[in-house]
Amino acid sequence: MKSRKRSIIGVLTMIIVLAISAGCLFGCGSSEKDDKESDKKQSQRDTDDEDDKKLPKKIKKDDDNDDGEKSNDYELVISGFMEAYKKVDAEKMLSFVPEKLVKKKNDSALDTKYMLGFLISVQSDDIKDNGGDIDKMSYKIASKEKLDKDEVEDIKKGYKDNSNIRLDIKQAVKVELAVTIPFDGEDKTEEFEMTLAKIDDKWYILRPYLDLEVFYQ
Repeated sequence: MKSRKRSIIGVLTMIIVLAISAGCLFGCGSSEKDDKESDKKQSQRDTDDEDDKKLPKKIKKDDDNDDGEKSNDYELVISGFMEAYKKVDAEKMLSFVPEKLVKKKNDSALDTKYMLGFLISVQSDDIKDNGGDIDKMSYKIASKEKLDKDEVEDIKKGYKDNSNIRLDIKQAVKVELAVTIPFDGEDKTEEFEMTLAKIDDKWYILRPYLDLEVFYQ
């Protein structure tokens, strides 16, 4: 029975991973209203940038580094996301995902929050069934890489071509997370890749799912 259950979960996992990668679970179309709203926000940012240029050079916004960017913002996003993962809180996890990518129940029979919540709940139960303690899950950033302009454009083009979603990505980073979960008193560690993008001056996670099955397969 457990083998059959894992097969079903494996199929569902593959579906959601492929759909997330293609952007289909997270909004398979970008409405005209969304595009207009994005243009409006871009116009506001341009105005704000012009206002910033008029400030005396001595003045620098709080918590900004020399590049005018809040330092380690994306690391705070990862921290919040991982804490929500431990608590099996799909709604909180999706708060770290661009809103355009989240499919709501009234938009599709395949509701993102429901599917994500179901999968991470099964993961949590299976980890516990195999002697793991997900409440003590921890992580560290093993490596991080700032993506160059061409790589950022490839991400934007992928969403636009595959799902007609336009993401105004200014920066992006790729990180390797070393995730550790204790099993029967012995720590097990696996690495997972995560891509984060800066959109509308905020950092977001583009793929809110970790294949934790590797810990107990």
